[in-house]
Amino acid sequence: NTFAFGESLIAKIEQLELLVAIRDATINQLQDEKL
Repeated sequence: NTFAFGESLIAKIEQLELLVAIRDATINQLQDEKL
């Protein structure tokens, strides 16, 4: 089922974007603590 494959791909991309956002927020917080 190509549609199901596309759906799971979108879900994986959204999870990756969430992880990147969390990583960026963590980096920003660490930089703020250094200052």
